Amino acid sequence: SKTNTKTFVNSGGFAKQYDINVLPKLKQLISKSTGKRIIFIHLLGTHLSYKERYPDNFNVFNNYPAEFVEDHNSIQQKFINEYDNANKYNDFVINSIVNEVEKSSSQATITYFSDHGDEVYDMRNFHGHSDVLQSHYMTDIPFLFWANPAFKENHKNLIKTLHSAKSKSFSLQNFSHFAQ
Repeated sequence: SKTNTKTFVNSGGFAKQYDINVLPKLKQLISKSTGKRIIFIHLLGTHLSYKERYPDNFNVFNNYPAEFVEDHNSIQQKFINEYDNANKYNDFVINSIVNEVEKSSSQATITYFSDHGDEVYDMRNFHGHSDVLQSHYMTDIPFLFWANPAFKENHKNLIKTLHSAKSKSFSLQNFSHFAQ
């Protein structure tokens, strides 16, 4: 709410709108030469309904091997497939954002993390997330820090420190300290 500019590319509603729609606005913002800036992108990612989060050409997970399907009924398998398809598409969107930022000759970084994960019939008859029914599937989330060559060149010590810590656990509670 304290930003200079706010843009919404997904207005909600009933029309399918996919996260890749952020790319044209991102390209526009990157092309502006305004000095230091920070751009926040809030993706729909894999929020329910999973099937609404990816276009038809990302509908690639349809069947599991027979030994896996035996553990799940057809409705559960449908949710698992849709969740996996939504994750595949989310990976594509993140990769597209990285590719776009990588083109910048200015120093640039990307920090990506999810607000939560989902449990999708991993250990019980449940899909989604819940504060009451928490599991590590909901709380262990992806965290990515990426830097372009210009940033790496000017921040070698930071990159070295981050590289040495890449296999360590990190809590987003400490993110504000990391960002300093």
